[in-house]
Amino acid sequence: MPETTAWGADIRSYANEPDDPRFFRSDERFDAKWERRLSERAHEEVQRAKERWNTSVREHLRRETRLGLSRPSDFHGAEHRVSVPIHIVGGAPRHVYEVLDQNDHYWDFLLNRSLLQGVVSGTDFMADRIRTKLPKDLWGRPNLADEDDLHRVRETARRWLGVEEPERIIEKIFEPEEDLLGAYFFYKPEIRLYWIVIGVIAQMLDVSVEALTVVVLVHELAHAYTHRGFDIDGHTWETDHFARSDLEVIEGLAQYFTESVCLRLQGRLPDALDAFGRLLPRQPYVYRAYRDWIRRPTINADRGGEVIRVSMIEYRRRGIATASDFRAAVARYEDSVPIRPARGNTRSRRMSSSW
Repeated sequence: MPETTAWGADIRSYANEPDDPRFFRSDERFDAKWERRLSERAHEEVQRAKERWNTSVREHLRRETRLGLSRPSDFHGAEHRVSVPIHIVGGAPRHVYEVLDQNDHYWDFLLNRSLLQGVVSGTDFMADRIRTKLPKDLWGRPNLADEDDLHRVRETARRWLGVEEPERIIEKIFEPEEDLLGAYFFYKPEIRLYWIVIGVIAQMLDVSVEALTVVVLVHELAHAYTHRGFDIDGHTWETDHFARSDLEVIEGLAQYFTESVCLRLQGRLPDALDAFGRLLPRQPYVYRAYRDWIRRPTINADRGGEVIRVSMIEYRRRGIATASDFRAAVARYEDSVPIRPARGNTRSRRMSSSW
């Protein structure tokens, strides 16, 4: 299979039909197994998060990108609207399906690492109190375990946490340079959120299903807005040019606006930014490259957003965006674009920092 840097190359699932068996697998056995295995009724959690946050996320994306999925189409005010439906589906991208199915005996470790970490910290606390703070009888009752017992439990949990194979499995899940928790099928257009993958990754990262669903929802809608959204002059990004633009540019724009929206949602859903931050280091470099686009760490969030937005508008008009050309455009605009008027809390953002 040939390699390519184009975001919409036909080797990627979202450049094809959503249920194309070359890229996606789903069956009742797989879905039922993961419905039993995942906590918090992940399917319902993803559905509720989508219903609760869809409208708010779209409003924030309109403000951050200054693009809209509708515009007046004539002097009489008739409106032209682009519909981007969102579907919650079972199954998984073929690569993820195979990783989940072929490593079944490791998932107790992978999905419960936070519990094991709690055992380590909890037994550390208990051993310290038994050793230094508490009498042999705890409030008139004898301790059921001594320091040696706690040590054995703690070391067992540490040994289980130290198993290397689960970590390699996590890395394998994120190997492809492609959206795995959801996808924007740009030819239709349509968004799909994969509830099983979201549930698995949320539990692995120890974040809520709701927060991770919002992160995926923002990311996929950001693809839709950067592609189909109308600017002030009614222009969109021509589909062929959008598809042939570099992966770093298209994923970078989606990631930039996802982080921006998560920042704006902090007052209502602070866990979304945390989920974004825990997911980011696991993802391939093209998902993190946007952190290097703006080089000055002191630039504030609103001005940084304007630099990225104007660079995006330029390449939507010009056509195909390569990573090197887009970075050059950002560098040109960094010193020339005026600061946008403040909206609420204009907190500073460290554009090139790591989580």
